[in-house]
Amino acid sequence: MNVLVDTCVIIDSLQHRMPFAQYSDALCLEAASGKISGFITANSISEIYYILHRSLHNNNDAREALKKLCLSFGILDTTEMDCINALSSPVSDFEDAITVETGTRCHIDSIVTQNTKNFKNSTLIVYEPDEFLKILNEEPKREKT
Repeated sequence: MNVLVDTCVIIDSLQHRMPFAQYSDALCLEAASGKISGFITANSISEIYYILHRSLHNNNDAREALKKLCLSFGILDTTEMDCINALSSPVSDFEDAITVETGTRCHIDSIVTQNTKNFKNSTLIVYEPDEFLKILNEEPKREKT
């Protein structure tokens, strides 16, 4: 399963932001273990660095956190066409529209974010982390005999 993880979920995990960290951490572990194919956008990498550097006040620590992140998640490039297509997207938040366009082009199955309302009208399925984990960890339903 190819899952695009939104910046806010990564930040929740890295900064242990409550009450979201529990589910964000679990989602990151699923990606690190290979249970899901987790991805983030290249744009997210720069945003995550900026937020981490501001909170840590340390360039090396922020870069080390990004190195670890890059071992668990694939990075999707955003193209010119993703940006152009996002301009006419039904997703009203432009940054999120770019995320949807990038995910669509890269054959992503779903997006996981804390801000599902921002992804209203997305062409991709969008979950909150706790909802996604519940679906991921459900036991296969047994057929009645």
